[in-house]
Parts: sequence; structure tokens; C-alpha cells
Amino acid sequence: MVQRRIIVDPTGPEHGAPAICTLSGSSLFKLYRHTGRKLYLEMIQELAHNLPPYLSRSDRPVGEIPAGWMNERVQLRDWLEPIGEIFFESTWPEVSNMLTYVDVPGLYVQPDTGFFCAIDHIDVSVCERKGRELTLTITNPTQFEASVKVMCEDSTEANRILGQNYLVDCPRVGLRAGSSRTVTFPLKARLLL
Repeated sequence: MVQRRIIVDPTGPEHGAPAICTLSGSSLFKLYRHTGRKLYLEMIQELAHNLPPYLSRSDRPVGEIPAGWMNERVQLRDWLEPIGEIFFESTWPEVSNMLTYVDVPGLYVQPDTGFFCAIDHIDVSVCERKGRELTLTITNPTQFEASVKVMCEDSTEANRILGQNYLVDCPRVGLRAGSSRTVTFPLKARLLL
């Protein structure tokens, strides 16, 4: 057994960041599909959920940064700024946030296995599972309208490699703030909205 020492540089960066630098994390979703390891799916779900709170909005500014900006630092101790402070700058998490919206489905469904995973800020519950068809209730618990991109495939399709822009024509479920919809996911057929 090899012993490893972890050396912490007391002068080095001691902050967290809200995402993967200038990436969406879609590689984690693709790894889940290829390996079936739910850890990868949980990681992309956590990344997708972690980004929006760092987005400064006009109704909820983050520090003094303008609406639409995001900062890369989540201060854990005084480093370049005091604890809890951020510098006034537009940074790479804005790109990661946009790429996550484009590259990662908001809801992933496998009707043949009954498996689904809500990656977006939605709540999902099973209404009915009949044969290889799955009916889900999708709820938007937020105060904002949602357009949820849905990737629906059977478990054998999860072995196919996804290229670029694989979600460009995917179906979307529109939800007003606080509303719910019941959606049927039939196997090998068009999504019934």
C-alpha cells in the first residue's frame, strides 16, 4: 500500500467555485449513460442545482455585482478578499451556467425501466407505470416559469454515443411557476404532452 501525503499550501487558493470551469458537465451525464453509475448522474444534478444561486438577479443581487453576472469564488476564508466577500467582476461561471442549460437535460426518463432523474429545479413523481409506458407528474416549485428539456430513451439506447447538440430538438415541458403537468412517456413513440 502506498502512503500519500497531502500538502496544503497556506498561501494558495482556498475557495470553492460554483461549477466546472467553462464546461457544462455534460460529460458526467454521458458517463452515467455509458456506465450506469448513478454517482455521475448525482454529480451533474448537484452541479446544475448549484449554479443558479450564484447568479445575481435584479430581485436578488449577489453583493454589488449587476444582474446576470456570476462570480467564481465561494469564499471559505480570507484569501484575496475577506470572508464572504467577492470581487466585482463577470466571470466564467456565467458560461458554465449557459452551457449547462444547453448541454444537460432537465429531465431524463427511461420508460422501459421506470427510471427517471430530475436534473432541473423540478419535482417529479410517478403517476402510473403500465407495461413499458411511464406517466409522471412534473411540478415546478419555483417562482419562475420553466421550460424543461426532456431526454427520453429506453435503457438499450443509453449505450449509443451522444454527439454535440444532442438536445437541440428534444421535447420541452412548459410549466408556470408553482404549476404541475402530467406527462406520458411511451417507449419508442413521440412524447405525449
